[in-house]
Amino acid sequence: MTFVESHQAAFETHGACARAEDDPVFDRQCFSGKAEAFRSGTTTAATDPMSCGRPASDFRPYASRARWIRTANDSYLAAMTYPEGLPIILQPSDLHDAIWGILAAVYGGAVHPTAEGYAAMADAALPGLREVLGLAAPATPIRSEPLPASNLLPAAAAAR
Repeated sequence: MTFVESHQAAFETHGACARAEDDPVFDRQCFSGKAEAFRSGTTTAATDPMSCGRPASDFRPYASRARWIRTANDSYLAAMTYPEGLPIILQPSDLHDAIWGILAAVYGGAVHPTAEGYAAMADAALPGLREVLGLAAPATPIRSEPLPASNLLPAAAAAR
């Protein structure tokens, strides 16, 4: 095994509480830190869970954001364990029903890195891997840039 740590400095500015002006709109509006993200009432929470008024389906788990660590909210929404769209008989009577929280924790990956966090770790591990295997770095540097915005969003989401 080879220990690599060069990614740790980058994580210091991309921790679980990191926020940026270019974070996804959903994150800026719904996870502002100024109020509860989810409604707590049993009558509306199961069908309209977000306090910010946006549908939970607007959350984009793989969008680029300042934080590279998944929060519990990210995990809950990314795991698609929220009961939105289920028949009324299968929906919990309360948004904070423990079974939904357990499913999100088991399947959602809270406190694990996001795709960008894993990419930073992989980039840090690559030089160590090359050294162990005796491989030279490529002659031409690898170019890295964000993907262009997707035009495949549903018409309703694109209109927002």
